[in-house]
Amino acid sequence: MKSVFLLLSLCLVFASQSASACSCAQWEGASEMLNSSDTLVLGVPTDEGVFYSRDEDFGEDMYRYGINIVKKFKGKYSKFMYVISNKGNGANCGVYFKPYDGLYLIAGYKVPGEKYYYTEGCSVGYVTPEDEETARIIEDLLKRN
Repeated sequence: MKSVFLLLSLCLVFASQSASACSCAQWEGASEMLNSSDTLVLGVPTDEGVFYSRDEDFGEDMYRYGINIVKKFKGKYSKFMYVISNKGNGANCGVYFKPYDGLYLIAGYKVPGEKYYYTEGCSVGYVTPEDEETARIIEDLLKRN
């Protein structure tokens, strides 16, 4: 009987703990992406990511990724830029770019004291024919420029 009570108690403890997972709010559209980011580009990643620094707040390594810019909608770079992010394996919604794996819509944010833009999984759209939301946003951005 004691073992059943102990097992039930452990199940309740583990069931009450929340899991860490990334959760993103949906973009309202192109205007929101333009207004809330410091840079917004269509780009192709060029490398696996080079270690940049350790994020002490989350205890994860940050990586720098090179991005060939296909189309700039906002920001100072027009041909190439670097972004930093973790590799996307936690509650902080990082992103992992595979080199030359495809086209991405990337929103970046300037971090005080950093020389690169920061991005995360919620601010990146992988451009595929199946992703109608990203396609709709890109179409709207192209009409504006």
